[in-house]
Amino acid sequence: MSPDIQAKLLRVIEESSFERVGGTKRIHVDVRIIAATNKDLTKLIEQEKFREDLFYRINVLSFRLPPLRTRKEDIPLLARHFMGKYNSKYNKNVTGFSDELLEGLTRYEWPGNIRELENVVNQAVLLCDGETVETGDMRNALFCGETRGDLAIDFSSITSFKTTMASIVETYERQIIDHFLVKNSYNKSKTAKELSITRRTLDVKIDKYKLMRM
Repeated sequence: MSPDIQAKLLRVIEESSFERVGGTKRIHVDVRIIAATNKDLTKLIEQEKFREDLFYRINVLSFRLPPLRTRKEDIPLLARHFMGKYNSKYNKNVTGFSDELLEGLTRYEWPGNIRELENVVNQAVLLCDGETVETGDMRNALFCGETRGDLAIDFSSITSFKTTMASIVETYERQIIDHFLVKNSYNKSKTAKELSITRRTLDVKIDKYKLMRM
């Protein structure tokens, strides 16, 4: 929040009242505030980017939630929870994940934390044709943390080095773009920035590889 908004929020908390924009009547409120952040507020206070008085007003009771990669035992539980959610949304009857897929989900580091996991399960339930989600139901094996060493290439089928290399590049390009789209909750501007490409280039790639079919 900007310093101006921080000051206004602090005043509302202290006075338990506020005025609407353009209004003259004071409105009294009785609320509890639940706040969340992925920033270190103590460091922001030292940098004078967050008000110390506001921090002590909202930090009455605090919980620190570790990143998903440090509590991987929660991944199967969360994955099944999201499966139930998206079964209802899409009117499907997906009952579980294959052992191979669960192992892959557990190996993955989840830089996008729980939101990324939910997006992946959403996609898996949507694309699954049977009752069990298999690794193949994931469009992007990067989600499963697969290590990619030597490519499985049928050398006898190669007729053109240029064509073969283009095919390999396209395979990886599609997987990388798809990965970052899901990681960023399909925010194209953020995805383009992370990939260091223009928004227009990203749109062309999305159309080329038929991505974002949710």
